[in-house]
Amino acid sequence: MLSNEPGKNQQINEDYTKAIQQDLEDVDAYFNRAMAYFYLGSYREAIKDLDKALELEPKYTVAYLSRGIAYKALGDYQLYINNFKTAARLGCRGAQDSLRLKGIQASFCERMSDQIKRLLRK
Repeated sequence: MLSNEPGKNQQINEDYTKAIQQDLEDVDAYFNRAMAYFYLGSYREAIKDLDKALELEPKYTVAYLSRGIAYKALGDYQLYINNFKTAARLGCRGAQDSLRLKGIQASFCERMSDQIKRLLRK
């Protein structure tokens, strides 16, 4: 279990590394180590482990969501959205709701932008 305690996530990370060494196809170990990397701020490492988890289990929707969040943390918004879209296509309600909300927000921002442009022209 991940922790706020200093050094604890590093130990957890090492434990999952040992689990992976014992079973190279342990999807949960890759996912859990990715979460430890995530909490350590090592987003690129988290993405590598999530890539491996998804290679082993292509319909692992939570891995797509987590990978999307890691990409967002790195500033890659297109890959963030792409991962959420994949999770949504696989039936993940959280991803569907999130994308729907983002669509509403984007639509609202576009309308406001158009209104501001019209006001500036006057």
